Amino acid sequence: MKTTYNLNKEKLISLYIDFVLEKQSEPSSVYAFAKANQFEETEFYKYFGTLKALEDTILTYFFEHTLTLLHQSEDFNGYDDKHKLLSLYYTFFEQLTMNRSFMKIFLNQENQMFQNVKKLKPLKTQYLKFINQLDIAKSKISNERIDNLRIKSVGESFWVLFLSVFKFWYDDTSANLEKTDLYIEKSVHASFDLVDTKPVQSIIDFGKFILKEQLNIKV
Repeated sequence: MKTTYNLNKEKLISLYIDFVLEKQSEPSSVYAFAKANQFEETEFYKYFGTLKALEDTILTYFFEHTLTLLHQSEDFNGYDDKHKLLSLYYTFFEQLTMNRSFMKIFLNQENQMFQNVKKLKPLKTQYLKFINQLDIAKSKISNERIDNLRIKSVGESFWVLFLSVFKFWYDDTSANLEKTDLYIEKSVHASFDLVDTKPVQSIIDFGKFILKEQLNIKV
């Protein structure tokens, strides 16, 4: 069987997304996936050892594409840390929204996204690398009140808030996902206030927003 297109990692991911959208489920095997897309099964193994290996790269694929788009902007490098992080969030979730039908199926498979931490490890690695490049912890760590705070702890705090945005995006039913945009803004502002050790109005505001939108509690 001869393909009519050149296979590579990006093409295989694209074919996988199309397969899931058309079949409303993941392929049962590499053989079934290859046959549906008219290429030899052996071609698949040049890039991935298993279907699971391909699936594990999908979130990082969107994240890496997000970084590519950001660095194509002439303005991005001139942004301060907060606006760089806001740009990352808006662009990343815009990419996911463009593929929302697929993501809703993909993330719902055995609750793999939010209940299987191992599934998130590659994405977490990429995200923390981005955070560390911003020097957020380094620029704030000199504050005498947080002398004992390690850079790792700062990264973990940002990661937890990132996951909260991800879950909010997944559950958001608002028109044009406008509530997610608001949640992103509040999350990023709260993140920086946490690093500054200033639990002021933005954190209180963010907390009220979480209670209202996720728990349906009015405060």
